[in-house]
Amino acid sequence: MTEIRWALPGEIDKVQQYLHEKMGKLDFAKWRNILDCRWNKTDDKYGVVVVRGGAINGFLGIVFADRPVAGKYYRTGNITSWYLEKDLRRTGIGMEMLQFITGDATVTYTAFSANFRSGALLGKIGWELLDDKRLYWHRRHAADDAGLRIYTGDNIPASELTPTDTTIISQHAGLDVFACLLKTPDHGNVFLMLHLQERSQDDTMNYEILHNSNISGLTANIQSLADMILPEKEAVLTCDSRMVGPEVKPSEYEKIEVSRYYKPASLPASQIDLLYSEVPLLGLKLY
Repeated sequence: MTEIRWALPGEIDKVQQYLHEKMGKLDFAKWRNILDCRWNKTDDKYGVVVVRGGAINGFLGIVFADRPVAGKYYRTGNITSWYLEKDLRRTGIGMEMLQFITGDATVTYTAFSANFRSGALLGKIGWELLDDKRLYWHRRHAADDAGLRIYTGDNIPASELTPTDTTIISQHAGLDVFACLLKTPDHGNVFLMLHLQERSQDDTMNYEILHNSNISGLTANIQSLADMILPEKEAVLTCDSRMVGPEVKPSEYEKIEVSRYYKPASLPASQIDLLYSEVPLLGLKLY
């Protein structure tokens, strides 16, 4: 007999060990990041377990966050780290896990790194397509700053940050991300959070945009940003297509291998970024 229930706070060590043994790839310590409820100000929920014979036989994680967006707070839940023992697959238990963990209609749920099977499942049960394209910009040799000023990390003047910007920076402290502020002459400030990730196939460094505060400002100036922030060789600036306007002209684009999905609630799709999720917590490569 199997039981599906919320994982308990006292089971974090067991779940961490289970994920490390079953899913591997990451350092043992990193698994803790998705279990510590650092952004969950409402409760202590971090995932569901399938229990059989007193032992964990499956886990589906969720990163709940009570996060600021344009001066308001929204509750989001990012699906992560789904594993079910092989003999329990194709029995309906996986669907039960997903329905159990995403039952609150006030939460905007997201899935950023679903595999092909779970991605197809999300589409079938009514989740909506969030994004299916990645855009890339290369540095031009004849760079033109177009009157822009750029600040990164601790060099960003505090007076240029909004309260939301400041909260985002503080709540992602210690993770492998950094803040960037682009001052534009005609679109105001563009506040970004980025993550550096090396592509294994060609050693190119991806400057991944995880958050953008100003779609019109970034759309108008993203090529100039690439010219200013990228090193001269083997680097690209990249983001999901929803983070810029449809008129933008990237150097190249590609289809995301498994589309990103969301289950709508109060947070508009245009405001759903990659922060407050498994991406910065686990340092995931984006595809």
